[in-house]
Amino acid sequence: MRRPNLLIAGAQKSGTSSLYRMLARHPEIFMAARKELNFFNRQGLTAQDFAEYLENFADAGAVRYLGEATPHYFSSDRDGSGRSQVAERIAGWLGTDLRIVLILRNPVERALAGWRHNYVYGRLSEAVSIFEAPPAQGLLELSHYARHWRAWTQPFDPGRFSVHLFDDLALRPRRLLRQVLAGLDLDFPEAAYAEFPFRQPFNNIRSNMTRQQVEAIPGFDAGTINRLVALFEADIAFVEAMTGRALPEWRDAGRIAAAFAEIR
Repeated sequence: MRRPNLLIAGAQKSGTSSLYRMLARHPEIFMAARKELNFFNRQGLTAQDFAEYLENFADAGAVRYLGEATPHYFSSDRDGSGRSQVAERIAGWLGTDLRIVLILRNPVERALAGWRHNYVYGRLSEAVSIFEAPPAQGLLELSHYARHWRAWTQPFDPGRFSVHLFDDLALRPRRLLRQVLAGLDLDFPEAAYAEFPFRQPFNNIRSNMTRQQVEAIPGFDAGTINRLVALFEADIAFVEAMTGRALPEWRDAGRIAAAFAEIR
């Protein structure tokens, strides 16, 4: 059975649900029916486990790409080793010639969005700050893009990656999709996307609030945001260097505070 050759590996809370649905519409891409399989986050994988994982792609047919989207994959080990066991497992089971798509968000906003998500689903209370949240939730850890990149480019050549920004997805989703497809050497089939809801968010915070019957989400004070901007300065600079784009708005604490004000 064929193995996946395309991964949306991260970052969490950066528009991966939207990108997943966009790519699933392309006639040359088969995406697993369920997003976030989280298969390679598991330790001690066996051949039987892998065979069951491949069942997610059994109906792919003769398409060019078989893919899945698990935004928690883009991470690195917390032990200071500079490795990513997740990336190493992926390389071991799928090989190193697959294509890896990353969509990165302002690391400060990504962390804040992660806190909001966990608050809405009852995993955090207002009394637990973003700096006190359980490490397993990855609120801060998953925003350390520079560290994760160094770990992932040990088993994978940098040329296997296609890196994009959440900002572009939010403002120009159709253009962003064209860029992703070009990186995969695929055309943009107008007919396939004629009725696609490009402007519809697929994981909207207000929709989640309604489903979970949450009436309000607290905002974040200036001290918290300034501390996060300082914490992720190296990661912001890393994204600027990688993309060749200046991103001063990623350091604008006032703008971020307004974007993450209390919701009622």
